[in-house]
Amino acid sequence: MKEENVKMDKSLIIVGVTLMIGLIIAGFAIRSGIRSLKTNTITVKGYAEKDINADFAIWGGTVSIIASDQADGYTKMKNQIERVVQYLEKNGFPRNEIAIGQLNYYENFEYMNNVSYKNGYKFNQRITLESKDIDKITNIAQKSSELLLENIDFTSEEPQYLYTKLDDLKIEMLASATNDAKVRAEQIAKTGGNAIAGINSAQQGVFQITPKHSTLVYDYGMNDISSEYKTIKAVVTITYFLK
Repeated sequence: MKEENVKMDKSLIIVGVTLMIGLIIAGFAIRSGIRSLKTNTITVKGYAEKDINADFAIWGGTVSIIASDQADGYTKMKNQIERVVQYLEKNGFPRNEIAIGQLNYYENFEYMNNVSYKNGYKFNQRITLESKDIDKITNIAQKSSELLLENIDFTSEEPQYLYTKLDDLKIEMLASATNDAKVRAEQIAKTGGNAIAGINSAQQGVFQITPKHSTLVYDYGMNDISSEYKTIKAVVTITYFLK
């Protein structure tokens, strides 16, 4: 009987010790889990934008003719191009700033009664202007339709407005966006009774160059060339340590 009581006491001790160890391990696990749920970082986005004006413009147009044969087409096109060049010179563009593209031609087909037949050759040649004088490019693009009054088949293109100092401006924009991210992070951390420490990680987003007042945004970025007046937007994502 005594031996049975001793064995029972030992069993109870073993069970008790096991339970205590289990409770200690469980408590440690719970504390660790709670600690792991607490974050020691904060991630914010910083924004910066600035209005800019284009400082360089490109404009072009195409002269087209139809001729009975290749030799006739070449002669007519040469004459038409010279007249366009003279027109551009009268509007303030020196001959050495006027770029004349390659002469292209192909057989011209017309359709009648569901039947196609060859009707000579169609020729076209492109003329291009580049200038820092934005107003002069805009003006010639708007008035170039006057060439139609001289029986010149001229198709004007939309001017392209560029900003050439973009690389320098990107550095400035990234600095502004980073400062904005820091201010946002400080405000958020403050509401939680914390403060930010150093930067854990930083990621640059794409630059958006849009027409002024535009709300267009693309995941892969945008570089507007259609408008003289633009807005450049920069985004950064920064993760800060909390203290």
